[in-house]
Amino acid sequence: MIEYRKRMIGRLSGMRLFVALPFPEDVKNRLMKTGQELLASCRSANLTKKENLHLTLAFIGETNDHRSAIRALSGIEQSAFSLTLKGSGHFGDLYWVGVEKNEALLQLMKKTQTSLRTAGFPIEQRENIPHVTIARRVETDRPPKIAFDEITFPCHAFHLMVSERIGGKLTYRSLYRKDLTPLC
Repeated sequence: MIEYRKRMIGRLSGMRLFVALPFPEDVKNRLMKTGQELLASCRSANLTKKENLHLTLAFIGETNDHRSAIRALSGIEQSAFSLTLKGSGHFGDLYWVGVEKNEALLQLMKKTQTSLRTAGFPIEQRENIPHVTIARRVETDRPPKIAFDEITFPCHAFHLMVSERIGGKLTYRSLYRKDLTPLC
């Protein structure tokens, strides 16, 4: 009975949603290697799980209305593009790999956020700094320098994702995939 109540309370509180660009396996492998190098140079860190690596286009937050988010995202039209990850840094105890300036990415982020706002979602209006989080809660005496050689890859789709705890582990699951228009 208690387990049933926990499941029902979880359903009533909504889903934690965001929109993301997924990465090909070779890119995830490179990001994981960088995370392992970071871990070796500090006391402790929570590395992002390989299957959770992504680039966030828009953070929606808690909602019970994923269908409206899907409708908003389904109307976005954008051509596929290439993306380059390069450089690294940190915001406090969060470590990241950077994204080379890319107009197509910025357009997609703007279209995604505008469509979601129009659908009634309270998307923050602030400057976006595209990055890929590789570790959180990094404990170190001095910020370690982490090297990341640039890698370029094609972006063919974006996803509406749900963030949930399964067996005590943070897991991201795709609820909807929107393909980008193929380049000729």
